[in-house]
Amino acid sequence: MRVWAAIEVAIIIAATMFAIRGLTHAPSWTVDDAWIVARYADNLAEHGRLSWNLDGAAVEGFTSLSSTLVAALASLLHIAPVRALHALGVVALVLSGGLLFVLGRALRAPPPTAALVAAAHLTMAEHITHATSGLETEPFIALGLVVLIALARALRGPNASVLPLAIAAFVLTMTRPEGMAASVAALAAVAFSRRKDRGALRRAARASAAGFGVPMLVTLGWRYLTYRALVPNTFFAKQAGWNVAHLRDLATIANRHFVDLVVVGLACVLVRAVVRGRAPWLPQRERLVALVSAFSLGAVALVYARSEPVMDYAHRFAMHDLPWIDALCLIASTAAVRALRRVPAGTALALGALLALATASAVLRGMAELPNEMTRMAVYETSTAGLYRPMLDWILANTGPNATIAVFPDAGIIPYETRRPAIDFGRLNDAYLAREAHFPEDFVAYFFARDPDVLLVSQRDEGRLWDEAADEIVADPRFQERYTLVLRRDAPAERIALMLYARRTR
Repeated sequence: MRVWAAIEVAIIIAATMFAIRGLTHAPSWTVDDAWIVARYADNLAEHGRLSWNLDGAAVEGFTSLSSTLVAALASLLHIAPVRALHALGVVALVLSGGLLFVLGRALRAPPPTAALVAAAHLTMAEHITHATSGLETEPFIALGLVVLIALARALRGPNASVLPLAIAAFVLTMTRPEGMAASVAALAAVAFSRRKDRGALRRAARASAAGFGVPMLVTLGWRYLTYRALVPNTFFAKQAGWNVAHLRDLATIANRHFVDLVVVGLACVLVRAVVRGRAPWLPQRERLVALVSAFSLGAVALVYARSEPVMDYAHRFAMHDLPWIDALCLIASTAAVRALRRVPAGTALALGALLALATASAVLRGMAELPNEMTRMAVYETSTAGLYRPMLDWILANTGPNATIAVFPDAGIIPYETRRPAIDFGRLNDAYLAREAHFPEDFVAYFFARDPDVLLVSQRDEGRLWDEAADEIVADPRFQERYTLVLRRDAPAERIALMLYARRTR
């Protein structure tokens, strides 16, 4: 057993070192949405207002409250918010292997089970992209694993503390709203496990209220009073018709990195059932963790089924499902390793070799994707510099500090760097456009009512702008009369262009 435990630790360390090596060789880049978080953080740190613009109605156009507060703290300490966001992502990824090891111990998974999952997890090339993007993807994944660890520990018995789980659940929900599904499911699982012990159930309820319920009510009250909504504006902005984009990305990630391991694990359990005459039962702790994970996957899939995944680089939105996939994979692998102990030695050796091959297959597929991810990051950053820097320079040189810029849809680096009042026609940072504008003519009317000094608009296809609303704004006779094209930059590698229109001097 000690030998297997040492092997497990060695594999996790090796997988972590692979991730660190990928991070050190990754090109420097920042996804545009991270600059939105930085703008909110600076406004809070410098002006005490957690809003997109300093004037007008406040709006919550960021997804992660916890990341925004960390970025604001960094700004107060004279650290660039984007640097702090990058650091969060990198640290979260580096810690994820250790968290999977601790989760394995919390579930009493026999070595080297946790190493199998950690190897598949840490060699996913997509992690390098997300850890260096500046967004909250990697912190959310790490916090999801923390919630699962706290859940497994809370399920040890009626006297186990629930407060760490409640606090971790609150932080997870503050990091991304879909954390609410896992949080509620985890706390409900603890309550279910203690349903026959009223004293333990009351203690669990008090801890859940103190660590999760009361802070959530306070947060929701503040959110409603400040923004007149119980969920971030991003939720409304991304609502669209039914689509399968999230399920497609989820299937791609699962098939590429985890399905082989799960299938071989279930095969081990089936062989054990045939040899011994019955299938092994999972302990209650593992059953409840598996149910919480499956519920979380299903709940998020339903939410994303009507969400438009804009900028879905590196399976961005499906990556948020990883903690629950990891847990299900860990439990399946645990059942497999236990089954191998109860079959003939030759059969165990053959099945063990299949488990190793399944893990190696996932690792090799993850490694093979790394060059593509590196190229994607480099192309994005090069295109950003070529597209946005000239626009920034023109706006700073030719408009005053109170000039209003309209962005369609890239609301990140240019509003952040120019510090101008901005209208986000991508809807993330505009409550009216996200909640009340349903037709292109609504966008057109809003544009001319606001009468911005500058319009920055993306062109996705030759002859067509970002969407129908952008096309109708630029084609409107009033626009042709009032505005002129002052700058255009193309990014052939991404087949997009960026155009800057300025209002003519009156």
